[in-house]
Amino acid sequence: MIEFGLTLNTFTSYLDNRNPSEFRNPLIDLLKKGVKIKCFLLDSEWNGTKIYFDDRESIRKEKIKGIEKIKGSLRGLKIFYSEINDKSFSKNFEVYTYRHFPNNYFLAIDKDEKDAKKNPVGKVMASSYLFGERRAYCPVFEFNRADQPTLFIRYNDSLQRIIKGAKRVNLDEITD
Repeated sequence: MIEFGLTLNTFTSYLDNRNPSEFRNPLIDLLKKGVKIKCFLLDSEWNGTKIYFDDRESIRKEKIKGIEKIKGSLRGLKIFYSEINDKSFSKNFEVYTYRHFPNNYFLAIDKDEKDAKKNPVGKVMASSYLFGERRAYCPVFEFNRADQPTLFIRYNDSLQRIIKGAKRVNLDEITD
């Protein structure tokens, strides 16, 4: 499972602010089953991140600046990781930062998997980052490899290109 976004602010807030049975516990259950969960967010140290958020801020004012959201998300992900770190399944949870201007949010599930009959089962949820729009107003499209193979391949290829070269975050080194 790949969770890809700008700041992962919503993802991280769900870990804390939702009833654990709605988000945190199902996420942990997936990790226990051996599902690898990889989270990707913009690198707050990259100059392009500042340029990206300054450009967005020129149209849409935010309560919390993007770079601060990234740092807050990293702290939240560190807290989550520290709570599961002594468990055998913690190795299935990874966080990365990337250095490209993003165009989409992605949630990719089983993107390379096949069922017992060798049919592809991969699924993607993607949302284009519409300039000047709140993320909550950007439509999310859901499609799978079996029903929409060309669309799936286009989005999957884009996702693979944007995460290429991403750097794994050592969550133990995140400071408060």
